[in-house]
Amino acid sequence: MGNESTFRLTTDRCPCCCGGEGELFFFKCPTCQESFLACDEVGTVFPMDKILKPGQIDIPPCEGKFESLPWKLTCPRCDPQQRLVPCTKEEITALGVLESMFANDR
Repeated sequence: MGNESTFRLTTDRCPCCCGGEGELFFFKCPTCQESFLACDEVGTVFPMDKILKPGQIDIPPCEGKFESLPWKLTCPRCDPQQRLVPCTKEEITALGVLESMFANDR
């Protein structure tokens, strides 16, 4: 995923068509500033505003559609050409995600 520091969700595995093999990493779009979790196996992108609840992340099962590719994560909201970038620790905690729910994967 590059040389930058990446943070992964430690409380859940991905529920998409990867069969739970994927880990979920925090990303954001530099254009629209939306935050996402993305599966590192198949690239399914989960918008944070749809899954974040107070003190928890509630990820619904995926319908099997791919919204991106793991090696070319792009924004499903504003521009399919805009690549997502890893969120910083500060950006993740600002969303309301508890520090105990994620870890640095560098």
